[in-house]
Amino acid sequence: GLPIGYALTISGFSVIHGSAVSLNNITACIIGFSGTGKSTLALSLLRKGCNFISEDLCIIKDKKIYNLNTWIKTSKDAVSSLKIKTESELKLENDLRNRSFYKISGIKSSDKSIPNIFYFPVNDNKRSIEKMKKNEAFKFIFSNFYRNENNNALDLNKISELSNNIDCYFFKRNIEDPIEENSHYLYKHFVSLAA
Repeated sequence: GLPIGYALTISGFSVIHGSAVSLNNITACIIGFSGTGKSTLALSLLRKGCNFISEDLCIIKDKKIYNLNTWIKTSKDAVSSLKIKTESELKLENDLRNRSFYKISGIKSSDKSIPNIFYFPVNDNKRSIEKMKKNEAFKFIFSNFYRNENNNALDLNKISELSNNIDCYFFKRNIEDPIEENSHYLYKHFVSLAA
């Protein structure tokens, strides 16, 4: 995703490292560094009836998030533990986490939608979802935003606009708990906002 992400930023898109799903026309992006469980959480939410928007890259322009493809990068363990049916697998060579790209069977997807919620998974010893202050949201979006230069005023304006216009939440969860428990907790919160 790195070369594509930076190429899209040069073309005027805002690109954030994350996965996105929608429910009842409300779109949630799960944003974070590699290994925070974004793809696995998104997969689990798809099993609960959410629509797929994007994986690995949240690509935003004109207040809409776009779908580039319907392949999901994850591990064989995640696919089997979530009982996901796949159509195809493309093995990632030299991937430290032994992941592949999977084409998921029966996936419901949307081409574009308006992002409404950003969730930032963080590890904790108990599960909670807490609304972030605007300055916290700015910092976390900045950390996961594809930037060509750190002091680019246009990028900083885009990040500021996102942090001011989108509700951002810490999703605190215990990674020792089964994925289904964490995703069910996230899903309940998402449903309450999408109702």
